[in-house]
Amino acid sequence: LDPYVQAMIVGHDEYWTNEMDTELRRFLDAGGNLSVFGGNTMWWRSEMHADGRGRANGWMYMSRLPGSSTDNWYAYRPEASVIGVSYTKGGFMAQSRTPTLSDIGYKVHRAEHWVFAGTGLKDNDEFGRKVRILTYEVDGLYATTGPDGKPVPTFADGAPKSTIILASSPIVGWDVPKAPGLATMTIHQRALGNTVFNAATIDWARGLASCDGSATEFPECKITKTVVTKLAQPVSGATVGRATGGATTPPLTT
Repeated sequence: LDPYVQAMIVGHDEYWTNEMDTELRRFLDAGGNLSVFGGNTMWWRSEMHADGRGRANGWMYMSRLPGSSTDNWYAYRPEASVIGVSYTKGGFMAQSRTPTLSDIGYKVHRAEHWVFAGTGLKDNDEFGRKVRILTYEVDGLYATTGPDGKPVPTFADGAPKSTIILASSPIVGWDVPKAPGLATMTIHQRALGNTVFNAATIDWARGLASCDGSATEFPECKITKTVVTKLAQPVSGATVGRATGGATTPPLTT
């Protein structure tokens, strides 16, 4: 990842090897930024082995046995400590079987944050319900209610102390590993001032169908453009990306 200012995870990136986790953490420690527009991220540890056709990494192995080398990440090196959320407080639902369970959206808690710039959203506004961005699988956090009545992390899952819950939604009736579930869109800063943003849902892309630059496009469009563009800028002191003559991500245009 050294040539890049920003790493991006999109969709359903569930299975991670030790090497993948180690490289992402090294990248962040070196000042790289991370944007996650997906869910069920980094849930299972996996191993890559040679297959019968002679390919060095042609076979992915998982036993899913507790205490094994292919157990859940949270039991070994908590994924919340690097991506800011975990599937432990997220969950699964099948929209085809229970369509009403996905009739929910994110409620905004920190409308003043730069992530929401230009969206017109205010605290307690909801977005994502119309196009059902919260469906199939989402990630979340252990959270409690803060003095201002808004959800804040408890950090019981290893989430960084700088984590902010930007928006959330209870996921009632979903299959949740550690119920109750709470889908949480988060952001946190790392030691060098670099940033990790996590939309925490596999179906975030549903909200991008209207991205045409018009006043009627969904908030997910503006949030995505804002996050990707801002995180494409290197931070002072970074030893990855443009700081070492590498590539950077160009601003998004419609």
